Amino acid sequence: MPLDFRGSNASDVFREFIEDTKGSENYVRIIIDYSIESAVIGGLLCKALREFEIGFELINDLLENPLDATRQFLINTKADKGGNALALMSSNINTVRKTSLGYVIESPVLEEKLLDVISEYIIVPREIKYMLASSILARHTPRILRGELSQNEEEFINKLEDENLIKKIKGPMIIGWGYLQPEEAVKYSVDLLIPRYFMRDTSGELSDDVVAKELGVSKEKIVGTNYMIKQDWCIKDLYYLAYTMMCVVDEEGIEGLVAAVLNPSTMVWHALKMYEYLGKLKTAIDEFLAGNWESKGKFKVMHVKNPPPLSMLTKVLQGMGKIGQDEVVVNETGGKVSVPLQVLTRKGREELRTRAVIEKGYAILSSADVLSKVST
Repeated sequence: MPLDFRGSNASDVFREFIEDTKGSENYVRIIIDYSIESAVIGGLLCKALREFEIGFELINDLLENPLDATRQFLINTKADKGGNALALMSSNINTVRKTSLGYVIESPVLEEKLLDVISEYIIVPREIKYMLASSILARHTPRILRGELSQNEEEFINKLEDENLIKKIKGPMIIGWGYLQPEEAVKYSVDLLIPRYFMRDTSGELSDDVVAKELGVSKEKIVGTNYMIKQDWCIKDLYYLAYTMMCVVDEEGIEGLVAAVLNPSTMVWHALKMYEYLGKLKTAIDEFLAGNWESKGKFKVMHVKNPPPLSMLTKVLQGMGKIGQDEVVVNETGGKVSVPLQVLTRKGREELRTRAVIEKGYAILSSADVLSKVST
């Protein structure tokens, strides 16, 4: 039936769209972009639709939409055809508006709108709440460049703290600081990553002052909030979870992270894979610092035989100040150039759409020469 959302707030709009979807036997399509946020929100929507016993399909926005679905959920991507669509868009404002193709909800924290409404219909496991929170934190990586959370984002995290799911720890913005021994934290932390200590055994006293001196910045620059998961789980730090999900998108594709939301127990396997990725990350960083790379426009082309997930490598090098915030690391080996899609802008992904083959979380090119014409 036609929906009239005039005068409604975002939660009312989303709730009525869900109700109308539940009362229909129509097929539903969910279309997401390559962000962690879209994958986690898309996964939670898939979980709800599965429990409603409604047929659905999830695709990424680089695939052609065949338009055989009568209802569409779009997450951080715009409908360019079809109709009866509800688009959920990250924005600095809260608004609901109607377009010729459906309705658009814009919100600074889509995770909160979704969780509040979906929780009225299904039980949302705490692991998915962790993933929703980490999808917010992923937008603030690397932390030394992105700053603290907004008030809206902080309010969402505070709700998890009120539910006794997480604990905030003030200190150096180093993953694990506050619940691991300092020498263990700096050994495995990718944000902040300190080359002298990363993946090395360390002895001696480590303090805020020592860490700041090692990074060549003031102590105030490195102090922030760390978020510890209080329950026993395979991952203890929300920022570490954010980087783990980042790696899942690269190595398994955006659909791989959606699958992890549908079955959070698989995060145990992904957490174990992170140890392998950290070893590869150290090798790649050493290669980069040795000057073994070349520039193609805004892209830094490396030639690493067994590279780590390139989105993580890009974020780490940005945080270290070795590449610009608008620069991206790619890897060329075996006649293939791998470009991580999730760290590109929408414009950059669209420019690669017709030039590359999409494999999991990467655009695969036959030559790096085309990169000078691609936006980041």
